[in-house]
Amino acid sequence: MLVGGRYDITDNVSNNRLTGLRSAGAANQFSPRLGVVFEPVPTTAFYANWANSFVPTTTTTAAGAALAPSSSEQYEVGIKQQLLGKRLQATAALFQITRSNVPTPDLSNTQFSIAGGEQQSRGLELDVAGELRPGWNVTAAYAYTFADVTKDNRLPVGNTLAGVARHAGTVWTSYELQEGSPLPGFGVGMGVRAETQREATLPNSFKLPGYVRLDAAAWYRFKVQDKPVRAQVNVVNITDRRIYDTDGAATLRPTTPLSVIGALSAEF
Repeated sequence: MLVGGRYDITDNVSNNRLTGLRSAGAANQFSPRLGVVFEPVPTTAFYANWANSFVPTTTTTAAGAALAPSSSEQYEVGIKQQLLGKRLQATAALFQITRSNVPTPDLSNTQFSIAGGEQQSRGLELDVAGELRPGWNVTAAYAYTFADVTKDNRLPVGNTLAGVARHAGTVWTSYELQEGSPLPGFGVGMGVRAETQREATLPNSFKLPGYVRLDAAAWYRFKVQDKPVRAQVNVVNITDRRIYDTDGAATLRPTTPLSVIGALSAEF
């Protein structure tokens, strides 16, 4: 079992130099966390957890008071399963995250906000990772997500949160030559990331298209005076696919185009 908690004390001051309005606010909150794991057999484990968190805000009401902090409540249940003689571990989880006290326009004075909005995200996550053979590693993940507005004074209830794909997944596989091979420590990897179309704005007005992005990497691990050294090259977005991200308002940001990144690291 897991029992934990966190207590935050925050203070903020807002000073509007145009109007001369100065306001101050404080938000103190305890965020608990509970979890339990049950292992009926050595290769299978069931788990469940619940957690609360909060995010303070500097937005003020029409009276100049600070809004109550936004808070989140998360539930998750799942199963972890070891496969192929413990060479693979798979996880399946159902989750729900509810964010409350989201700032929303004050209907009596729309230039200001009240903490009356609510948003919810829920769905399914599947993950598989492991080493199929010495040096051959694979990881795969898939998420099926509903994320929408459940309460708001401005946004239509049911609108999908911006930037959240209904379906998203990644697959990555790599292989590194082992001792006894002609070039031990040399490895290559390749992976794909894909997402279906996403809403670009809140309120929803148009969609960003889905995409498939290919990445690859190559590296070589060796030693210099018995110190581990790793030289690596990553190629991101091999097909130079034009992909955009969104801030949910009025800005679209292009993500990484075709890029080649080199790195050299050493341990001492």
